[in-house]
Amino acid sequence: MLFFGPASARAGDPVEDARVAEAETLLERLAAWTEAEDKPSLETALPRVVKSHNELQTKAVRAKLQKAVGELLGIEALGAIRLAAADTLGQLNDPKGAYDELRGHLPSVKEAAVGPVPLRVIQAVGALAPDAAIASLVSLMEKAEDANVSRYAIQALGRYGWSRQRAKVLSSLAEYLRRLRPAGGNRTKGRGGGEEARQRYDFLQQTLVAALRELTGQDTLDTGDKWLEAWDEHKRNPAKLFTFER
Repeated sequence: MLFFGPASARAGDPVEDARVAEAETLLERLAAWTEAEDKPSLETALPRVVKSHNELQTKAVRAKLQKAVGELLGIEALGAIRLAAADTLGQLNDPKGAYDELRGHLPSVKEAAVGPVPLRVIQAVGALAPDAAIASLVSLMEKAEDANVSRYAIQALGRYGWSRQRAKVLSSLAEYLRRLRPAGGNRTKGRGGGEEARQRYDFLQQTLVAALRELTGQDTLDTGDKWLEAWDEHKRNPAKLFTFER
């Protein structure tokens, strides 16, 4: 039986008090449904978690809701509820707290074939775009054995346009595009080579271009060549590649 601790102290604000009471009732039900592996009830409850969490001001209760949803990710018997749990965490308006629940479910770079739950976790991290996740996403992009994991990590990084670290993300994406390019005479074609490298480039190039465009708001840079030329021109001042102020 999951246990989320005693009832929280009331805030003294009648509206917030009502929200806390509602959240505590929801937590009790989530615990019972999780123990019973009651998938239909959990599926119905998760949208309520998002609403309750995002309206609450009381941090301790918000953290309990995050933990309750995070617990679902590790219960294999819940099947598709785990996907819904990842989606739910990605919708919470506390990127740091929600990422703390997601980070332990990110895939390893060494996994040759990754299932749907870790991929959905990467998507949820991208929806939150926490600065603390950048290093992990870059590592997955660059080192994952499963090229599909790299693809999801690239897509997630493309959602960091409002991050304080967006220039760092831009650099990581652009430099990976360069390294991924098959070897050739053009200076924009990186050091890569061999059939495996070409296949990985073919699989990821459009995802990289799309992520760079989403990150920066650029509409005209629609090929890898254009992006690498623009990056060479502006990498000393990457802010010029962003079309919107954060």
